[in-house]
Amino acid sequence: MPSLDAIASATRQQFSPSEFGGTGAPFIFNLFQTTVNVSYTPDVVGGQRRDDRDAGGAGDYQRFQLEATI
Repeated sequence: MPSLDAIASATRQQFSPSEFGGTGAPFIFNLFQTTVNVSYTPDVVGGQRRDDRDAGGAGDYQRFQLEATI
C-alpha cells in the first residue's frame, strides 16, 4: 500500500535591510510551508505477493496443527 506523510508549518519572519547594508524599517512577513511525501514500492517480480501467500500458508499450517492436536 502507498504511504502518505504530510507536514505543515507557519512561522513569522523578520527581514532587516540593514543586515545587507541597506536602510529602512524591518520587513515582517509570514512564512507558510507544506510538505507532502508519497511513497510506493512496486512489486515488480511478485515478492510481496509471495510473502502474503506464504503468510497465509503459515496460518493454514497452524490451524491444521491445532486440528490435529484436538
